[in-house]
Amino acid sequence: MTLGSLGVMLSAGIGLLGPIVVRYAIDGIDKASPETVTPILLRYGLIIVAIAIAKGIFLYSQRMIMVGMSRDIEYDLRNEFYDHLQTCTAVLSGISNR
Repeated sequence: MTLGSLGVMLSAGIGLLGPIVVRYAIDGIDKASPETVTPILLRYGLIIVAIAIAKGIFLYSQRMIMVGMSRDIEYDLRNEFYDHLQTCTAVLSGISNR
């Protein structure tokens, strides 16, 4: 559960970095000379792509952790219910034969 929560927080935190990088990119372009604009745009564009990839990785890991946990819980509940039904079959079998 804590790994899933950590994944949520990390993907949300990384998602917040995008607008900050855009702000720095705009400030860098505003202060740059015309011949240095292209490298600045390329650098910040790559940073934004890296942020998107990192966010995707954390979202994927978060979902896989949560899905795995839910399947474990489902498995345990199903087994407990089946075990309970096994104890009730002697009583229920007498009722169903009437």
